[in-house]
Parts: sequence; structure tokens; C-alpha cells
Amino acid sequence: MVRTYVESITGIYTGSDGDLRVLLHRDLMEKGLQGEGLQDARVWLVKTHFPESSTVHSFKAERAVLCVRNPLDAIVS
Repeated sequence: MVRTYVESITGIYTGSDGDLRVLLHRDLMEKGLQGEGLQDARVWLVKTHFPESSTVHSFKAERAVLCVRNPLDAIVS
């Protein structure tokens, strides 16, 4: 949801390290996250679950935004 808010407020695509061969990532792109799977200069933010899950592509970042969810609220999802 954070990516959707950022994109709607700024008009700039947000990327991810997701593999577009995976149905979930293709669905996210089709649902409006046009930067899904991108990690280059076309996007300003890249969502990742590193180091929890391995990524298809590695990328370098100059800065990071860390979003941490309350585990008790996140268990259901």
C-alpha cells in the first residue's frame, strides 16, 4: 500500500526486486504498479524483502527507507 500512496502522490513509479515470471508480481504490475520488477533510474524507491527472501536481481542503493510492521498486526496477512 505504501507504494500505491507514493505513486499517487508523486506520480513517480516505485520498483521492486520481484521476478516478473512469478504470477504475483505480474498481477501487481497489471493492477497499476507499473514499476514492478524495476530497479533502475526509472524508479526512486525499490521495495524488497531482503534478507528475508532471496532476490532475482541485486541493486545498489544510496539511501534506504525501512518500514517495520507490528508483528501482531501482520500475522493475519
